[in-house]
Amino acid sequence: WAHRGAIIGTQGGTAKVQSLLRKLEEQNTPISAVWLQDWVGRRKTGAGSQLWWSWELDRDCYPGWEALVSKLRANGVRMLTYLNPFLVDASRSRSLSRDLYSEAEKSGYFVTRQDDKPYPIGNTTFSASMMDLTNPDCRTWIKAFIKSNY
Repeated sequence: WAHRGAIIGTQGGTAKVQSLLRKLEEQNTPISAVWLQDWVGRRKTGAGSQLWWSWELDRDCYPGWEALVSKLRANGVRMLTYLNPFLVDASRSRSLSRDLYSEAEKSGYFVTRQDDKPYPIGNTTFSASMMDLTNPDCRTWIKAFIKSNY
């Protein structure tokens, strides 16, 4: 599938993505996939704008997500996103339907310090904790989350 057309990396929300896709369609550009890195939304940090690593769709930035994905799929185009093994505690900063950070912390799914607390990894003006993907229960948990939400 990847060789049928371009894989378009873009960001900026539903309206911007749809506008870009219309322009590419007008040029008869074959597209295999659209890759969105900012599907989780952005926040202001000391380095400018960075992604939320809470791994939940930002419906303010991407309203009509299901329709966008369905239209792409109907045209044989895949929607690609990503996540990394870091989680931030975003519970006090944004409204979440599911608090993965708290779930992972309660289940012992983070790489930890000697005192068994999550090992904070600094990233500009925020810290994140890394999921311990050597733990089979952690892998099962995050895999189930991904499959049920995407």
